[in-house]
Amino acid sequence: MQFDSTTDGHKFKIASVVDEHTRQSVLDIVDRSVTADDLVEVLVQDFALWNGPAQVAVVRQRT
Repeated sequence: MQFDSTTDGHKFKIASVVDEHTRQSVLDIVDRSVTADDLVEVLVQDFALWNGPAQVAVVRQRT
């Protein structure tokens, strides 16, 4: 998850998921607040839509 701010100083978060095989972006969330529950909810919906992966790798990027 990345953190950034607008020109007027309001902070926002960016969460994205990329399929390592196809390099297709399967999830992008941009909002002022992204909780773990929000992320899990969207992942469950996307996994159902895309017939979910067998494994999920989590890579944390510290900025």
